[in-house]
Amino acid sequence: MLTRGSDVAINYWIWDPSQGKTGGCSSIPFKSCYLLPPFGTFIVNVTGSANNKLLITENCKVNDSLSDSLPVIYENGAYLIEMRLESDSIFWDRILLFEIDSAKNNFDKTDADKFWNSKVNFYSISRDKKLLSVDARPVNNESTLPLGIQTNQTGTFSIKIAKAVLPASHSLMLHDRYLHKWMNLQEDSIYTFTITNDTYRKRQYPF
Repeated sequence: MLTRGSDVAINYWIWDPSQGKTGGCSSIPFKSCYLLPPFGTFIVNVTGSANNKLLITENCKVNDSLSDSLPVIYENGAYLIEMRLESDSIFWDRILLFEIDSAKNNFDKTDADKFWNSKVNFYSISRDKKLLSVDARPVNNESTLPLGIQTNQTGTFSIKIAKAVLPASHSLMLHDRYLHKWMNLQEDSIYTFTITNDTYRKRQYPF
């Protein structure tokens, strides 16, 4: 079992060689199960020096087969949305959105910064304009969560809802502000759009 000190952030970052065309960074909550491959690395953020250690015991090691792609996040009892950006058979990036009443709309310790990838970046934007790969905040049916895409790639992309665990009273809508389209989203639903050579869309596609 891995023991995390109280000064270690609740999310960490891994390098996923299967992400994009040349690999990319994704965030993982410590509460979720993830198998780090041999010689793999991960990055953590610490908020203090009093209790900033990780204890990794022998029983953290397993002989299980590794997935060919980044596994979908699962946290028992958590309300969450996992959104994946894909094109053809390529997984480019993802965002994890958690509904946590005690979290803030501004960046706080429940969130994770967006680590920049070379080709494609998919992120949410906090109220104080931080780009996030994990975004935890209180959510209701009046909430708006801005999303953005930065890329130098053109072509047809899809946003796939890989996981959606929400209160029964909540509905999830994707608003494409560039095309003025709305789409009701549930688990496994997909929104497809095209990025062209238009300068603005290459810099940031707004949702």
